[in-house]
Amino acid sequence: MKEIRKTNWLFLILITAFTAVSFGGGFLYQLIANFWWADAFFILLPELLMLGIATIYIKGSGKKFGETIRLHKLSPLTIFLLIIMGIFLIPVVSFINALSMMFATNLVGDTIDTLSDYGFLFSLFAIAVVPAFVEEVVYRGIFANTYMKRSYIKGALLSAFLFGIMHMNFNQFSYAFFIGIVFAFVMEITGSILSSIILHFMINGSSIVSYFIVTKVQDLLGEQEVQMATDSIQITWEVVGAYFLPAVFSGSIFLFLLWLIGKSNGRFHVLRNRKSENETIFVEGQPKVKEMIEEKKERLWTWQLVVATLLCCVIAIVVEIGNRIP
Repeated sequence: MKEIRKTNWLFLILITAFTAVSFGGGFLYQLIANFWWADAFFILLPELLMLGIATIYIKGSGKKFGETIRLHKLSPLTIFLLIIMGIFLIPVVSFINALSMMFATNLVGDTIDTLSDYGFLFSLFAIAVVPAFVEEVVYRGIFANTYMKRSYIKGALLSAFLFGIMHMNFNQFSYAFFIGIVFAFVMEITGSILSSIILHFMINGSSIVSYFIVTKVQDLLGEQEVQMATDSIQITWEVVGAYFLPAVFSGSIFLFLLWLIGKSNGRFHVLRNRKSENETIFVEGQPKVKEMIEEKKERLWTWQLVVATLLCCVIAIVVEIGNRIP
């Protein structure tokens, strides 16, 4: 079976497994509901399931895990610049999130609220550490690296689309699609998946830090006063507009840092010159001419992706309607 088709099968299997856990996990939850770790386990279960399926996929392909996902070292300078980049990327993501909340329900807050009972460190681990590693391994390490062999731009866009739609709600899709593209670019100019893992951690971690800061303010000022203040903040076009200028400024700094990281790693030219993996995406070696021709002929979209995407959309619609019903 060709590599792209196998990868598309992987996405369908992942979505099917997630759906089974989401709708069939109720019985299992009832069995462990009395345990203190029940909620945390079910929040982590999709990520653990994803990592397990992805590991089996990589091992079954006969490839080494580290080579497949491009797990290479980063210089201290690159790590420092990536951390700064993550800080300036957050306002851009916040703007996209606010804009999408005009049309879709934000569900992330409920998850963080549930995890907050387990404390800051566990919340950071469950929301930032685990997803940053697992989701990057799957959606950049496997999907992006596979699709970009066929077409660099289309591969980056498709892997970002799958990363967004797998969240199964329209609010998260909006900014997950955007950062999925960013992560693919950053991984490319550094040659390592560690770069996208760092950015992913920064973005997810910021939501946890913000939540616990607000919680501390509640403790200091009194929950009622803070509740009155937060209740008065409604997502309107004026609020979205307030996010716009910080997003533009931060986005400009982000682009400069992207250029700077590319220059410091000697890889910025791969974004400027290369159209696809066939001009070389991996530093380790070149694909054979025959393999290049076969990859060019292979279609990115197959029926497996169509079925999985439709399933994600149906679930997202059901979830959105369910949250809008009083």
